[in-house]
Amino acid sequence: NGKDLTTRPRGVYVIDFGLRDEAEARTYPVLFDRVRDLLQGERQANPRESYARYWWRFGEPRRELREALSGLPRYLGTPEVSKHRFFDFLDGSIAPDGALVCVATGDAFHLGVLSSAIHTTWALAAGARMGIDGTPRYNKRACFEAFPFPEPPSTLRTQIADLAERIDRHRKE
Repeated sequence: NGKDLTTRPRGVYVIDFGLRDEAEARTYPVLFDRVRDLLQGERQANPRESYARYWWRFGEPRRELREALSGLPRYLGTPEVSKHRFFDFLDGSIAPDGALVCVATGDAFHLGVLSSAIHTTWALAAGARMGIDGTPRYNKRACFEAFPFPEPPSTLRTQIADLAERIDRHRKE
């Protein structure tokens, strides 16, 4: 998903049974058979008990993230590693992978604040670097959770949200 966010989406799909048990997953026989054929042997040989026991599920089901994103029509995402820090609204139907840092909000005000020069500077200072070229890495705990979000008056909050919606529309066009 990180590459889909930084370039054009590839239009790929994942088979995600969520947190369903095996019997529930089998109610989708074509998909279940595909996952079984591709993953069952490898997963059952994995030393991690959860991978072997729940071989039809994503390796790390991220329960908290699933709950936080559940029912949201959109949410914010940013590539974990990227030369340029930017946030974008992702459709709620998109299943994020480990290459994305996700924020469970559809509020354009948050997009505006996270897109600001202040947050970008904060993230560069608080985040890590990766690889030989030192590409910035966004760490959710250090870059997002520790960031002192402003509490502006409602008129300014609305202005920020309106501008962020325009940025989002512009990027998508």
